[in-house]
This record gives sequence, structure tokens and C-alpha cells, in this order.
Amino acid sequence: MPAVSSLTNLQRELLDLFALDLPEHDLLEVKRLLARHFAAKATADFDAFTDAEGLSVEDTDAWAFEHHRATPPGNTPPAGDGA
Repeated sequence: MPAVSSLTNLQRELLDLFALDLPEHDLLEVKRLLARHFAAKATADFDAFTDAEGLSVEDTDAWAFEHHRATPPGNTPPAGDGA
């Protein structure tokens, strides 16, 4: 396969993998492997963040129940006293 400089190393590797005609169960296994890999990385990054910020498990658990809805662009409430 000729080298294409605009692709990342991951894209080139995946293109090589895509050239294989995998049975459906192998394809599912590859998808799960990738999902586990990126989930583990996200977990490690979050753990590093909480350690650096000195956050407790209780702090992060509380976030699960917070809700901060942003006002969509163009739907800014009118200014004034509300009367």
C-alpha cells in the first residue's frame, strides 16, 4: 500500500486492517477491543485529573446527579426584571 502523508499512523493501520475480510464474530471482537482500549484510556485520564485536582469519589459521584442545561444559541432569555 503506498504511503499517504495526510493520514495518521492509526488511519494507515486501520486501512490495512480494513483490507481483511473478517467473519462477523471477529469484527465484533475487534470493535470490543477498541472500545475497551479507549474506555481504559479515558478512565486513566479521568483518574489522573481527579488526583491532580484533589477530588474525592464523593465529589465525582455528586457530578452524576448535577444538571446544567445550556441555553441554545439564539434562545437567550430577554433582559429585564421578568415582569
